[in-house]
Amino acid sequence: MSILKELFYGNIHPGEHILPTDSNYQTTAKKILDEMAYWEKKLNKEDLDKLEDLYALCSNASAMTEEQSFIYGFRLGVLLMIEVFHNK
Repeated sequence: MSILKELFYGNIHPGEHILPTDSNYQTTAKKILDEMAYWEKKLNKEDLDKLEDLYALCSNASAMTEEQSFIYGFRLGVLLMIEVFHNK
């Protein structure tokens, strides 16, 4: 199936296929899990819920930034292609 048909039918989900290639990603992800485990032991239920709310807010903000970066990158790519083909 063509890329345009895949896009039309909603079969393209870039966010599901992007895996960080930075060698520090796994280390950082493990540190996050370790920190959450630490705080789960230290905090009472109410405070832990607030910390989890903060974590969710940070994740949402990060997702919004990723979305805007994707849109910007896509638009920039299209503009580059227009310039390349326009100057032929």
